[in-house]
Amino acid sequence: PGSVEYAQSGGAGLHCWHSAPIITRCVISGNFAPGRGGGVNCFSGSMPVFVSCTITGNRAGVYGGGLRCDWDSAPSLEHCILWGNCAEVLGDELAFNDSGSSVAFFCCDVRLSGIEGPGDVMWIGGNSEADPLFCDPESCEDAPTGAGDYGLSSCSPCLFGECGQIGANGLSCWHESPHIVSIEDVGNDQGRQVRMKWLRSSYDAAGDTVVTDYGVYRRQDEYLRLADPEGHWISGTVAADSRMDGWDYVASIPARRDSVYQTVVSTLCDSTAEGGICWAAFLVSAMTSDPGIFFDSQPDSGYSVDNLAPGVPDGLHFESPLLLAWQESDAEDFCYFTVYGSHIDQLDETAVLITHTTGTSVQISEHTHWYYHVTATDFAGNEGDEATTRDPAQVSPAVDPPGTFDLYQNQPNPGRPGTLFSFDLPVEVDVLLRVFDAAGRVVVTLIDEPMAAGRHSIPWSGTRASGELVGTGVYFCRLEADGKVVTKRLVVIR
Repeated sequence: PGSVEYAQSGGAGLHCWHSAPIITRCVISGNFAPGRGGGVNCFSGSMPVFVSCTITGNRAGVYGGGLRCDWDSAPSLEHCILWGNCAEVLGDELAFNDSGSSVAFFCCDVRLSGIEGPGDVMWIGGNSEADPLFCDPESCEDAPTGAGDYGLSSCSPCLFGECGQIGANGLSCWHESPHIVSIEDVGNDQGRQVRMKWLRSSYDAAGDTVVTDYGVYRRQDEYLRLADPEGHWISGTVAADSRMDGWDYVASIPARRDSVYQTVVSTLCDSTAEGGICWAAFLVSAMTSDPGIFFDSQPDSGYSVDNLAPGVPDGLHFESPLLLAWQESDAEDFCYFTVYGSHIDQLDETAVLITHTTGTSVQISEHTHWYYHVTATDFAGNEGDEATTRDPAQVSPAVDPPGTFDLYQNQPNPGRPGTLFSFDLPVEVDVLLRVFDAAGRVVVTLIDEPMAAGRHSIPWSGTRASGELVGTGVYFCRLEADGKVVTKRLVVIR
């Protein structure tokens, strides 16, 4: 604590004059300046840097109970608490005496109503305005006694958050109610599970009132509307005789005076990409041997995710020339199979979606591809790896060649922009397969060589001979072989 005789010009805790000190993990409290800057006074271009400091319980007779800035000074605060200071005239927490001064805050807890004056405040990110809940703070009106305890209680918002701990001191005292620290998805599972972590009650210790166990409660589905769009809990009022109405008891954890407890509990739904976040709200109750004595935490919420996709479908094969078949999925959360066709032996963005099915076979008479892929998807929307097989008719010429010469409609049509052309050859013959634009100009030649009898499938990636993608529009595929010509109209969409 600073004494009165050393703070006549300002800065009972710290006075910066044309300087740039770096102050780390300091508590500046219990100081009184009869003029300006009860805690810190910045003057004449000073640029001090405060890292993980607590500035609280200071008092100024005129300006800036916690911090005062003048003459183009520019302090910066990172992971600091500026709270609980007072000034008799202007700026309980922070006062500016000129427009040329500025203060930058990053990951700080600051009482905004205590900032006054013409200077510039820069909020870089991660800042909050919440009572830090010190263990035993001194009133700034009592400064400069310096008798406060500025450690953080177990319910302090400065202990946990996106920035981690804020302020000079960590956890130093326990609140009578337990405090939920986190509710997070259990990884690498089939979903419907979260891991809860909480800090103990102050009564989880020896004494007249002793916590025996912790009860975990989950809010019922119909009450989830009480959570806001961000998933944070909105407090409500519940009658004393129905305080747990709408809550399901889900777990009990024995008390053993640990600082931190955690357990895995179930949710009623999983979050998915299509369905969005499905929040689950919980509270923890510290219970004693007397049923009428208990200490409930504030509710908090989290969500679970199904992390595991079903396995690769087994037994993919051709039951007959036009019937693709496979075995049932053994995944408990199986939802459906997806069948694709493509021109390569791996499933990628060029594959064509054929169908979704819960069965174990599909007719492919209207879909001619070199390769077929089948995947399994669960109820959470997780799609597993593919099983792949090649159409035997595309491996070698058919034993009984097709009886006619034909070009089938491309698949898909429209192409986006890739597509697949299939055609039948009754005999071995020279083949010329080309794509033309609507003006009759050749876009690309896909085949110009002899080919064996049988059915053939040729992919086109939607590019010109130069490799440049074609534009959206109408095109024509023309097959010439053995003196015969067949043309099909197609559409390309980009």
